[in-house]
Amino acid sequence: MITFLGSVIAEHLVNKKIVPPEFKEIYQYGSELIISTIFSIIMILIVGILSGRFIECIVFYIVFCLLRRNTGGYHANSYWGCKITLFVVLSSALVLELLLYKVTILYWGILLIFSCVLIIYLSPIEHINKPLSDIQKMKNRKNTIIELLIISCLTLVMMLMNIELYHIIILSVFSVSILMLITKIPKKEEMYYE
Repeated sequence: MITFLGSVIAEHLVNKKIVPPEFKEIYQYGSELIISTIFSIIMILIVGILSGRFIECIVFYIVFCLLRRNTGGYHANSYWGCKITLFVVLSSALVLELLLYKVTILYWGILLIFSCVLIIYLSPIEHINKPLSDIQKMKNRKNTIIELLIISCLTLVMMLMNIELYHIIILSVFSVSILMLITKIPKKEEMYYE
């Protein structure tokens, strides 16, 4: 559906002579990304409203997207696979926050440190369809470290002020680290037996 809508938009732009025909594929892909992002935002808003945790969902999504820009990690094979993955990750984080609500601040801090170390160690993870140059890898790693420092400082301030929104921030960072770690698990076809 997203691919179809992107195709319709690109075709419309070409037919109206807004875009030259040779750029149709580029505009189709750009349209698909915009539509996909809109679907993600709508899904986050719906989950936030239905769960009664609107702010938590928005904060989760902002932190998640901010980090994923530079870290890489697991990517689904389709737009809908991506949406389902995001829904499962967000829902899991919301449930985990409820289950871990009474956990002491020390354990939240340990989870944040563990997640940050794992992200820095693994970052950036290349996707087969989007290889990175050595310069881009260094830039992505540097940006990831800066983002993690800012997120960690903000989280520390929230912890000290007892603003419990830090729970969802830490779970968002943890989710990014898990999606990165998943890419390091060998696939069946990559495994061999001696």
